[in-house]
Amino acid sequence: MKLSKKRNLPELESVEPKLTLERARKLLGKTTETLTDEELQDQLVMIQYLAVSWLDDFERKIFNGKTLQELINEKYK
Repeated sequence: MKLSKKRNLPELESVEPKLTLERARKLLGKTTETLTDEELQDQLVMIQYLAVSWLDDFERKIFNGKTLQELINEKYK
């Protein structure tokens, strides 16, 4: 799977490991009390998107403009 900022949110939602809403509420505590399930799911998807995009940016700095996944794909073509 190629990680990039070009991926859209629905794709992320279906591909990335999901945190159950129940577990998310337990981990986040009172901050989720005012959120509906749909709002919480939207927030979780956005957090996943940010984490992936930040990781991509970090990898590009380390690996001369490429992500680790891009380097792996090049090696095993």
